[in-house]
Amino acid sequence: MSIMADVPDFQTTEEGRQYEQEIMIILSAEKKDYPNYFGGLKIASGHEFKISSPIDPTIEYGIFQEPEEGTMEEAVTAASKAFEQWSKKSAEERIGYFKALPGVLKARREHYAAAITVSTGMVREDALAEVDAAIVAIEKILEDAAKIGRKNPLGVWAVITAHNSPFASPVAYSVAAMVAGNTVVMNPSRYAPMPAHMFYNLMEKYNLPAGVLNLIVDRKEYSTEALANDLRLAGIVASGSGDRLENLMFLQVDDEIRFV
Repeated sequence: MSIMADVPDFQTTEEGRQYEQEIMIILSAEKKDYPNYFGGLKIASGHEFKISSPIDPTIEYGIFQEPEEGTMEEAVTAASKAFEQWSKKSAEERIGYFKALPGVLKARREHYAAAITVSTGMVREDALAEVDAAIVAIEKILEDAAKIGRKNPLGVWAVITAHNSPFASPVAYSVAAMVAGNTVVMNPSRYAPMPAHMFYNLMEKYNLPAGVLNLIVDRKEYSTEALANDLRLAGIVASGSGDRLENLMFLQVDDEIRFV
């Protein structure tokens, strides 16, 4: 069975063939465990939940961990500790951790687009555009950072994103914050967290110091409120629409926290 039936000409281009092949690889692979991460540690609560693809509810593409109470607070603590050393690095040092990202994403463009499709049901064109948007954003961030040089880092930033931009938004916002010398706690959509996990795994391969990037997925979203209400944050980036974003706008956050 092909899930590409709605676009019959996919196989007529090399890009289309590669994209479909990548989707089939993801669907046929053994279902992967996706832990939460803070301070460079894999955090498993023992309370697992599976996420199904909107393409077909029988397709379960990953096993995720429901965070225990206090997990988000620990993630912010880890990010705060990492900030002490990360913020002291030069702009050139920080940029060095991210220089390879655009090239890797270009080389495996169809792979990341396929993961986005499986996670969200996006059609090929939109999924590829999501990857391309991340590439363009990272290139611009690195270019600007090299020109501006060292600025005064602010602290820990929360990056809270939605399913309608499961890759470009968390990647671009996180890279921008980290290159500027801040540390990040990512809280992607519970509906499509796999692309954010793929980004985290990439940064692990490039030896990003522990705690600079942290990742918590919460099926019930209690942790999202805990994160947004943590007064140790320097700022919050929230993207998307719907109830999740509207609820964030009315949380009792400190006046000094920057909300983007």
